[in-house]
Amino acid sequence: MFKRAVYGTGGSVRLDCPEKEIAVMRIVVILFLVAIVASLASALVFLFRDQGHDRTRMVKALAVRVGLSIMLFVLLAAGYYSGLITDRL
Repeated sequence: MFKRAVYGTGGSVRLDCPEKEIAVMRIVVILFLVAIVASLASALVFLFRDQGHDRTRMVKALAVRVGLSIMLFVLLAAGYYSGLITDRL
């Protein structure tokens, strides 16, 4: 899986990852971003369709967006800590 440890500046240790794992990480991040935008768009649609009525669908769509954003942040932090993300994704 990982080949060897690479020691960076400031005493940080990064693992040298193959390109395939970095590409998978890039695809996962892009899918998360697409899902976040889709959830935001669905909340906008529910906002206009449910005018003056119960807006629970819009709130649920926004809650999904917040949950996806938090999961993406945790994924990016874990990827950076494990060495899958170095300078740019």
